[in-house]
Amino acid sequence: NPSFTPTKVPTVPPTLTPTSAAPTTPSPTKRMVCGGEMDVETREILLRLAITAITDLDDLIPTGIDFTPQWRAFRWIVDEDEMQLCPGIDKADKILQRYTAAVLYYSTGGDEWTRCSRHRTSPCIVGGRFLGSNSECVWYGVSCNLSGQIFRIDFEENSLVGSIASELGSLVGLTSLALEKGDLEGTIPSTFGQLSKLETLDLDYNRLSGD
Repeated sequence: NPSFTPTKVPTVPPTLTPTSAAPTTPSPTKRMVCGGEMDVETREILLRLAITAITDLDDLIPTGIDFTPQWRAFRWIVDEDEMQLCPGIDKADKILQRYTAAVLYYSTGGDEWTRCSRHRTSPCIVGGRFLGSNSECVWYGVSCNLSGQIFRIDFEENSLVGSIASELGSLVGLTSLALEKGDLEGTIPSTFGQLSKLETLDLDYNRLSGD
């Protein structure tokens, strides 16, 4: 009988279904500031922490559309100030002094001042405009000693309105404060008791009350 060689059944390799990996979303890169020492969120947290040494935390939290002078000064320091001070790099005293000068501006209606508001509609000497990028020591009406510490604030007939901020009591080097001939209301802050070097306090011709 003839013999037959069985034919091999062809084998087909299995087709592998490729698995599609879920796309990965790269984590957002944090923007670094202060020479790469910290990101913007950390800087804001540390600035707020530093400022609460002289300002109640509640004053740094906006409620509705009621923005306190302190909140506005804080946001200016964080977002707008070209000097971009950095906690841990710049001294705390420097940060608090510049912040306090900004609070003075916002608490006395700085945008409507007769002279040297941040807006260029008011006349001002070169470099003296408030909330400028230069040192607060050369802003209008502000004088500093050789250590860069404010020792005199002298405003007269500059259309001041609003109230006197308690933060001014943190300027422990202050020897003279003159905010006369304005329309300031309220009382003299109790923090002024910390101004042991204060020799002249001229608040005449305002609408202040109390002792």
